Amino acid sequence: LRGTLGSAPTLFHKNKFLSSPCLMADGNAHGHDHDHDHEEGRLGDTVREIAEVDLLVPRNKRGACCLHLAENEQEASSASTNAAPSNRDQALARASLIAGLHELRASKVNVKTDSTDGAAILMPQLARSVEWHKEVAVLVITSYVYHIVGLLLSVTMVTYLDKEESVYDLFGGQMYLCDFGANLDKCAHDPSDPSCTGPSGTAVKAPRLYGWTIWSLRTYVRNALITILPDKADEIKTQIDPGEYGVESYWCRVCCCCVFVLSIVTELKACFDLARLLWYLPNANQSWIGLKDSGDQQDMAYLDRVEVKVAGMSIYWKLWNFVFVLIPKILIAYLTSTSGIDFLMETADVDDLIVNTVALGFILGVDELIYSTLVSPQAVGLVSKCEPLVLPDDEHLLVEEDHAVQHFTETKGTLWHALWDALSRKFLRAYVVIFITAVSVWKYYFVHCEFHEGHWVSKEMHQPNSMSFTFGNLIAPLTFPVDAVSDVYWRYKAEE
Repeated sequence: LRGTLGSAPTLFHKNKFLSSPCLMADGNAHGHDHDHDHEEGRLGDTVREIAEVDLLVPRNKRGACCLHLAENEQEASSASTNAAPSNRDQALARASLIAGLHELRASKVNVKTDSTDGAAILMPQLARSVEWHKEVAVLVITSYVYHIVGLLLSVTMVTYLDKEESVYDLFGGQMYLCDFGANLDKCAHDPSDPSCTGPSGTAVKAPRLYGWTIWSLRTYVRNALITILPDKADEIKTQIDPGEYGVESYWCRVCCCCVFVLSIVTELKACFDLARLLWYLPNANQSWIGLKDSGDQQDMAYLDRVEVKVAGMSIYWKLWNFVFVLIPKILIAYLTSTSGIDFLMETADVDDLIVNTVALGFILGVDELIYSTLVSPQAVGLVSKCEPLVLPDDEHLLVEEDHAVQHFTETKGTLWHALWDALSRKFLRAYVVIFITAVSVWKYYFVHCEFHEGHWVSKEMHQPNSMSFTFGNLIAPLTFPVDAVSDVYWRYKAEE
């Protein structure tokens, strides 16, 4: 029967499981005539024979028959599973993989599912969709409160970080690090090179290089001895060497800046995704919930019956989210970037550079920390259920199942196509990281340093008039500089 019926090894007759090899064997045991077995090409005769055997085989023999069949079927299934996949299956697997990768390129807009700003956008739309029921309205209130708390904490930490560099360090007599000690390898062979001069005006050498804390302490001890024993000033200067202040590794500082910018780019991408969300959504209030199309929903949990999806919102809601969510998010990313780069460029020790790079990323993760710790499980569950919206302009990237193999052939390309695709599209974020790092480092040199005889040195330093540090000093230090006294407490000098 298997040879006659092809891929159909079993039949269902009168709700009983039948198989031709088993039944034919039992038929022989009961003296049934099997002349039709020699007519394998005739399907009708074979099926008719099975019907006759069904009447002849005793019911107490059918259990052994079916058990024998099950063993044969299990062996056949195991052999089929272990067999090598056919060329057609391999072709379908390749086509499916490429079609799936192609669909991943389709742009989708969604709220951020792991931060307070995502909840601040989604909760009001869900409350509007359920006619502002109190169960969802309370989630709106808590989402807004936690979003504001996250913004205030991030701005506060950035403000104190920038105040440390612009006010506290200046009261401590510190100059800007710039490129002091950056050419340490070169200075080992040519100490007389102008770029090898440190803040004290002496040549920078590896045994004499220190961070700010140690160098300032050694300098203070020497100056105190000179003040107490002025008649032995020359001897003290000769016998006590405070060393020089400089960066231990210029390239480690640059690498740490690049690593820090990676977290900034991640935050900027989230801002860009939020901007696209507000731009592409329809300018009409639409429901952000719906009922799932499934079978029997009686056995499903209530939330499993509902789908949360991105839909339209009015222009007034878009304007509110733009002002209340997007602009503060961009501002925090900008302030963290500028203050963080300045902080890293002012770090001299290698171990402090690495630790500070990791610590600065904490500022950008405050909203995620608040979201995972303080936001209610109901809000977290709703945000995680939100389904993205595929942009209409990218719907052509969705490959139909019937055209997957054809799409694989049409888009295969050559190695040169792959190289061009990588350089033009796949490395875009890397280009952004390099660009932001270069601009941020250049801004540090432009604001705090000046170019002198082939290297960057600190500008002359003035102490602030007070401990005041305003929001204008934070966001626009060139336009609103810190108010300082006119007297100079440090100026670069090439010789003692």
